[in-house]
Amino acid sequence: MTLEEYCANKVIVEQGSPGDKFYYVLKGKVQIYIKAFNAMTGSEFHKHAADLPPGAHFGELSLIYNCPRTASVVSGEGCKLVVVSKHSYNILVRKYHVDHLNAILRFY
Repeated sequence: MTLEEYCANKVIVEQGSPGDKFYYVLKGKVQIYIKAFNAMTGSEFHKHAADLPPGAHFGELSLIYNCPRTASVVSGEGCKLVVVSKHSYNILVRKYHVDHLNAILRFY
């Protein structure tokens, strides 16, 4: 596990990119955005879907289902994130069949 720090308004994860990490919000908050399409203008835009506070997590869907990121994540303010690589996540969750969040908190 590592600790990553981001200042405000930095892209952490981009929708459609390969997923190689799981994130736990230790401090600050992050904002979730999903690509949407405006049929009237024919343009694509990012729709704000949610804010995640400390204690929340994201990134597990790409690791579990081996699929691209389903949303973009941006630091809403300065934040600190505990980051677990795909390899470590697979060992903790799949090999030992433990709840991913409890495993991370126990080892951090």
